Amino acid sequence: LHYLAKRSEKHSERLEHLQVSDITDEFAEWTRNELNLEKERRNAERLKRNTEDEEKIKIPETYPELTTEKVFTMEYIEGVKCTDKEKLKELDIDAKEVAKGTISAGLKQYIRDGFFHADPHPSNFLITEEGKMAYLDFGMMGQLSKEMRTNLGLLFIYTANEDIEGAVNTIKDMAHIEPEADIEALREDLDKRITLVKNSTLDEHSISREMFELAVHSSEYGVHMPTSFALIGKSMMTMEGIGLTIYPDFQMGDHYSKIAQKIVLKNNAPDPKSAVIDMIQNKDL
Repeated sequence: LHYLAKRSEKHSERLEHLQVSDITDEFAEWTRNELNLEKERRNAERLKRNTEDEEKIKIPETYPELTTEKVFTMEYIEGVKCTDKEKLKELDIDAKEVAKGTISAGLKQYIRDGFFHADPHPSNFLITEEGKMAYLDFGMMGQLSKEMRTNLGLLFIYTANEDIEGAVNTIKDMAHIEPEADIEALREDLDKRITLVKNSTLDEHSISREMFELAVHSSEYGVHMPTSFALIGKSMMTMEGIGLTIYPDFQMGDHYSKIAQKIVLKNNAPDPKSAVIDMIQNKDL
């Protein structure tokens, strides 16, 4: 993959702008980490601590004394695959609450904790009889700096509140901007995407999906988002897909914005005069 990424960048200006070799390098690091099962156990324990306040999330207990680099021993979880719609119907659970808890927990991992499940495909989860989403695999986890988490939260808030200028300024803070960057084209693109989110269901257009698409296309305007941004967007889209599989009629509405607002405020709480806090408190959210 690394070889192909380097070759493709030489022959495609767009792929060069996307920095596909950087994405491949990050993927390579995650893959190597997955091969160390002792590290996976520590990931599970860290995620368990981070999600203690999530009633709809279940992280299995781990057994350090029975775990090595090649063997990971954890609690057995009885449950139903989230893609097995027939068996899900047999469970006496509130599907809407499970979907809401699943997506909310994912959002908190990205914005609050900076430690998130980077491989949330359906096979890595089970739904228990108690109506909890149980995580099963912890090999591929991503990490984000506090600055990245704050900017990501602000981008959610601005996007949900249709504040184009605020969103563009946040993107400029996050991205590498070329001298000849077309910021006006970026602004128009973002405006169209926010309109799509406003007038669509979660299944058609979501904030995370449009953010992921923006990360891909922004390089065409000379605005290069961090490698982790595209990976976060992909992870969030998959998590949303799992939520919709459980409860197809689920709609986040302004839920994203409310969660992001609370987290950004809390993350910046040590400085009560923070410009970030002032900005949020002075907006009608």
